[in-house]
Amino acid sequence: MKTKATKKIAAAAMAVMLAVGTGALPALAEVKTALSLSATQTAEQKDMKEALTAVKKRVTIPERLTEFKYSTSTKYGTECFDFTWRDKEYKETIQISYANGVILSYNYNDNRNADNKEVKQSFAKLTDEKLLEAAKKHIKQLNPDIYSKVKFKVNRIDLFGDNATVSFDRVENGIAVEGNGGSITLNKNTGELVSMGVEWFWNGTKFEKSSTRLSADKAKAKYKELTTLTPIYRIIDEYNEKTGKSEQKAVILYIPDFSDEIDAFTGKPSTIWDDMHNDKGSRTFSYYYFNELTAEEATDDCDTEAGVGFTEAELKEIEADKNMLKKDEITALLNKCKYTKMPDYVKLQNANLYKNEETEEYFYDITYIGGEDEAVDVEEVMDEDDNVVSYSNVTTAKEPYFYMYVKLNAKTGEVLQFNKNVSKNYDDTKAYPVKSNAKIAEAAAKYYYGDVFGEYKADEGNSAIADYTIDKDGNKHYWKTSRVYKFTRYVNGVQVEGDAISINVDKTGEVLSISKHYTDVKFPSVPEFSKDKAFEQLFKQIKLNLYYDGYYKPDGTVKTYLLYDINSYILDSKYRVVSWDGTVLPAEKDDDTAYTDIKGIAEETAITTLARYGITLESENGKFNPNGKLTDKEFAAVVYKATRNYVPYYIECGNYKQEEAEKMLTRKEAAKVFVDIYGGSDYAELKGIYRSPFTDVATSDEYVGYIAIAKALGFASADSNGNYNPDKTVTRAQAMQMLYNYIKRLK
Repeated sequence: MKTKATKKIAAAAMAVMLAVGTGALPALAEVKTALSLSATQTAEQKDMKEALTAVKKRVTIPERLTEFKYSTSTKYGTECFDFTWRDKEYKETIQISYANGVILSYNYNDNRNADNKEVKQSFAKLTDEKLLEAAKKHIKQLNPDIYSKVKFKVNRIDLFGDNATVSFDRVENGIAVEGNGGSITLNKNTGELVSMGVEWFWNGTKFEKSSTRLSADKAKAKYKELTTLTPIYRIIDEYNEKTGKSEQKAVILYIPDFSDEIDAFTGKPSTIWDDMHNDKGSRTFSYYYFNELTAEEATDDCDTEAGVGFTEAELKEIEADKNMLKKDEITALLNKCKYTKMPDYVKLQNANLYKNEETEEYFYDITYIGGEDEAVDVEEVMDEDDNVVSYSNVTTAKEPYFYMYVKLNAKTGEVLQFNKNVSKNYDDTKAYPVKSNAKIAEAAAKYYYGDVFGEYKADEGNSAIADYTIDKDGNKHYWKTSRVYKFTRYVNGVQVEGDAISINVDKTGEVLSISKHYTDVKFPSVPEFSKDKAFEQLFKQIKLNLYYDGYYKPDGTVKTYLLYDINSYILDSKYRVVSWDGTVLPAEKDDDTAYTDIKGIAEETAITTLARYGITLESENGKFNPNGKLTDKEFAAVVYKATRNYVPYYIECGNYKQEEAEKMLTRKEAAKVFVDIYGGSDYAELKGIYRSPFTDVATSDEYVGYIAIAKALGFASADSNGNYNPDKTVTRAQAMQMLYNYIKRLK
């Protein structure tokens, strides 16, 4: 369920936009004259009042929040309203975003007592069940239409602070729908609503049943079949502890050429993003989402103002809306001016209305977009033996790309700022001499870099046929004025990533630029590598995801897909999933803390409670291993979470004290780790000032300062005989009990 950045951005650029009318309106210079209230203005004012009515029916706004403002935005045709209520001192605020029957977000901020409130660790007073119950109640009130199709999960509870977050996902046929869901933040002690955000697309859409989909094992086999793993040498920087300097090092990595989505029914690469591009569809925030609410799903609380009163501040904003220019009027006015006149294929993309709090003036930020660059399709001409003998070009004329951003006064129409980006084509009838210039590039490379040029090979793209178009008279037009010839370095038959020579040669044969990258390091040998073993190990480390995805077509219908997907990955020569620099990554797994081996043990409450706050030890197969031994490095990570609410990078990478070897933890060493991370090591090291708090710890013990401070902080405690047992090894369960006791004793 990952983002395919390149494909999705390209597809989003084709998203559907509404046409904007260009009726006859006064010239831009005449905008400052009074405007009569048009039918469009009346309708838009009514929309704002209906939106405000719907929100106030679902949400009670305290009377003490006397200040009110709103703004609107247009995104792909959807009119969104952002309402804000606050007190005069800016200490208490409610912000709500709303569009056509759906509350998209709710945020409540109360800073009335912020200066006097100390934030410290604390466990929630509400159980997970109570938090889920409260979340469901709030969602049902705010958005009753989506309530029945979501699956709730307690996602996070803050140890530092008062919040708990419950996430919810849309589920169809028992399978999650990508991009559909949200989260709700509650007070962890009372269940009161703090904030809510939701994204919910494709209402009324039927999702294909999944009973005939490929099994997970068959889907994994398809990924293996579709993928080639290519070795590369990657140059990384590595810190040398002996020299104290960073040095370059070559590591060999295996890069897959395929990790995209596959169709869950056929196992073939999914065509979802190409289909969306070809359909000129949109997966992003769209007016189709709201217009697709069925009669059964839609609520009728937007149709009337009955039972809702407006405050003085709200009425002021409603009145202000009457005198503002509307988007179609602004577009027409801009087209009357030669500096902002747009081609007729350009359409409004985005319009944001907002208020300057200091001047109380309203402004529009408006963007327009349209057109595309010229498209050229190359078709092969074959002879009777199916050999390519020539190429035929089919040119499709497109409107030049046009983009414009304008900032203007929403009342007067005065333009304050605009910028444009317009594509302009030019003709060039002189052919680019690919072969002769390749020789020039090679000669230049040898001349400048002859000592290492033998390690480099010319890229295939160097000999690619120069692009051109053909006009109606059969004349060719070449649009490339230069070419960068590239030579890539290979060692042991493996490409060295980033090591390349580039020579830029223009049409006249002049060398415009040269560059070389050569890394002088020792390269490891290339080991034997089995694709079968690679994929066998791969799926032990990364998860196979199954989900629905889709997009809107221009006609408002939705096309959905059932997909298998895996996250992007890189392998090393030992078949381990690694990061870009070869660092081994932990295996992907669900955050499952429903341990099967702690039922009834003394530390069960401590382990399960801490897990709710993300304070966990590494575990496998749903087992906590309570009697397992613990290292100082493992313990340091959980102490950081319990005392600082974060874990530093060097702890996450497995290094607590680089100068100390990894060792099993004793109780006295546990006290030392705790006090060290707490920041008390300098005090603990003071000699001759501590009295032992336990009968079995000598005053002269080198750890007595750490143990005494740990006892004072509530971390270290005695057994029934008053002993601390400083040399006894700490188990995983006992370590969690110590941290639990520390937090419970905080007041």
